[in-house]
Amino acid sequence: MATKTTANTAVPTADEAAAKLTQVTEETTKKLTEYAEQAAADQKKAALAAIDSYEEQVFKFVDSYEKAVADTKVDWLQEIVAKQITATRELTTAQVAAVRELVN
Repeated sequence: MATKTTANTAVPTADEAAAKLTQVTEETTKKLTEYAEQAAADQKKAALAAIDSYEEQVFKFVDSYEKAVADTKVDWLQEIVAKQITATRELTTAQVAAVRELVN
């Protein structure tokens, strides 16, 4: 491709300008795609870390609740709390599993 020279300035032809624009557009699209993929991967890692943290904190709370009630030595209260704790653990496990599946 030839360029036109006018007063010490090389002016690209329309074909050269179009080719350069196409090249720059393709390079930019590739970089943006890479950035988007990396951002998605980072978001997935962060979401999984948040889910793990949530699950851990719920179970820690439930464990401390269970220990506190066990210290009361009140049978009927321990029975009620045991059922609540079982339900909470099962529900939390199911919720966390569903969210992990969505994230993955």
